[in-house]
Order: sequence, then C-alpha cells, then structure tokens
Amino acid sequence: MEASSSQGLRVRLATFNVLAPCYKKVRHGMEASNEKRWKDRQRECLEMCLETRSGVLGIQEYWFKPAFREIYESKDGMGSRYAFYGLKRPSYKEDGLAFFIDRHQLEVVKFHELIYGYHGQRCALILHARLKKRSRGTSENRLKNLQNHNESEASSSASASGRDILIANTHLTFPHGRSDNDLRLKQAQRLLNAMEKLAVSGWDRKEGNVSGGMDMFVLGDFNGGGQSDAVYRLFKKYGYKSSFAAANGTEAPVTHLTHRGTKVSVDFIWFRPMSCNSGSRTIDVKAAYALPRGISTEDWPRSFTISDHRPVVAEFSISDLFTSTAQTIAGHAKPTEPISSSTNEKKNDFTRLSRVSLKRNRC
Repeated sequence: MEASSSQGLRVRLATFNVLAPCYKKVRHGMEASNEKRWKDRQRECLEMCLETRSGVLGIQEYWFKPAFREIYESKDGMGSRYAFYGLKRPSYKEDGLAFFIDRHQLEVVKFHELIYGYHGQRCALILHARLKKRSRGTSENRLKNLQNHNESEASSSASASGRDILIANTHLTFPHGRSDNDLRLKQAQRLLNAMEKLAVSGWDRKEGNVSGGMDMFVLGDFNGGGQSDAVYRLFKKYGYKSSFAAANGTEAPVTHLTHRGTKVSVDFIWFRPMSCNSGSRTIDVKAAYALPRGISTEDWPRSFTISDHRPVVAEFSISDLFTSTAQTIAGHAKPTEPISSSTNEKKNDFTRLSRVSLKRNRC
C-alpha cells in the first residue's frame, strides 16, 4: 500500500478458500488422516497466499488444528509480517475464518464476531482497520521500492492517521437445495445489516476517528454468484460492487470446482465507498484477477490441485477527495425492508456480535 496526492491510498485484498483437510476426500477417506499429505498441500497454499502480496488476506476453511495453524501463523509462514485474527465456526465444526493483516500497511482497531445462527454453523469476522499513510521518500528510495517491494514496505515510515475501513470475511452455506439458498440469503442479509450499522454509526465518534462512516469491503466464499443469484443481487441492492467485474467488465466465470464437479463463480471481493452528507469517496479498482495469473477463468484449470477454489485478488485506490452525492457511483440507498427477513429475524440480526478490544489476537 502507498499514498499519493493524486492516487490516494492503495491497498490489495485477497480471498482464498484453502479447502480444510477435514473436508477433502481422498481414496481411503479424508485427507486429515494423512498428515504428510495435507501438510504438503497446505504449504503450497501458503506459497499462493504469499504470492498475493496483499495487505488483507481472508481465508475460508481455516482448520483450527495446531499443526495446521503452525504452517500459516509461525514466523516461517506469515507470522513475521502478518497479524492473525481468526473465528472458528460454532458447534462441532473444526474450521472457520482467518484474516492475515500486513502490520506495515494496516492497524486493526477493533473486531466483531458475527454468528449467523447454529443452523448451518456459519459466521463472519468483521475488522475495523486503519490504512497507514506512508512517506514517499527520496527519488533514490522510490527506485529501491520498485526494485524490492517487500523490503521497502518494511522500512518505509507509516502512521496510524490514514483511512478507516471496515472489512468482512465470510463463508456462506453451500446450496444443496432451495432451503439452503434461503439460508444463504438470510446470512447475507444479517451481514449487510451488521456492516451498515457499524460503518454508518462511525464506531468511535467521540474519539474523532471516523466521521460519517467507513469504506466497506466484504470478501469470501459466497457459494453462489451471478446476476440470477439472490445474494449477488442483494449486495448490488445495498450499493456494493464486485471488484472483479469492475476491473474486467464481467465476473470470472469459474473460481470453484464443487464436490459435485460443477464449475462455478463463488469467490468475491465486494466494495462500497463511504458516504456522508457532503458526498461519497471514490474507490477505484486498479486490477482484479485470480491466481495463478495468466490462466483463464473461463474453465477450471486441471493443473490447479492445491484447493478447489482459486485465490481472487483485487487492488484498490481510495481517493482522499469526496464527490458530490449526485455523482456517487455506488449508491448508498439502503433498502427499506430486508429481503426474506421476518420480524424476529430483524431483531436478531446480531445473533452474536460483540465489540471488543484488539490488544491480543483471537483464535
């Protein structure tokens, strides 16, 4: 991430479902029973995570077994540069969600845990983060930055006075049937309601950190997508844009090979600029792509075997200036009535939404 008076703040987000070993079927059962096998595969997933070079990495199906966590959270993994925040799915589920946040690019202020309900055992992890402004340095230093990205990121100066953003990571229910699709929609509605409340309320107005809300990003495995998907349309109705479509003119046709052998697009990075009485900030998508780069998203690549999802990456530039409300690209008109939400559901949008201090990592 870097700052410039003409380009604003830049940040790269990535999402990756790494296919937890407890869910991957192999010839003689589940991969979880073969430690060498799943460790080798997850180390390849780790390399793919590092290849994203992202400021914010959201992982789904993160296995909360100590040996698995060691691969990602140790200093030999991502621990030397990234701060970890995790949320295990409720009940008996062994996996959950994880955020890895580049300490040199962002400061995490607070987080929320949102449990959608115990039917489906799904959840969302929401972070309030602050992009750090970075000094531009001398021309000699800028040349070094181009030559060695990682070293320059670690050595350049930063302050905690940058832009406040709200980021959510989620993994919605797989649509085995119509009832699951209804459940997906309710989960998405609860997440959007939570994001709306947290961003518009400004979190800590008394501290002067936020005025009028925050830019919002939602990433993850939505287990559905496309113009006909109700969850996709709900995000559009709330004023969100898909980063991949914004950058490429259309969605990636295939990001996931399901256990049924179906090729679908389910991995998204949604965004919406903050809005207040004076207008709306502009968020530009500089690039959005699936990894490995250079391989088309028109079909599932047979050579990609480390997961049944491809990582999706998006690079954003967040303007420091406001446009007039009439010129706002992503409208902020909030639907007057939630879709498929009963009166009781509206009252329980925050099934488990706790506001806590981030003086320590959660797992």
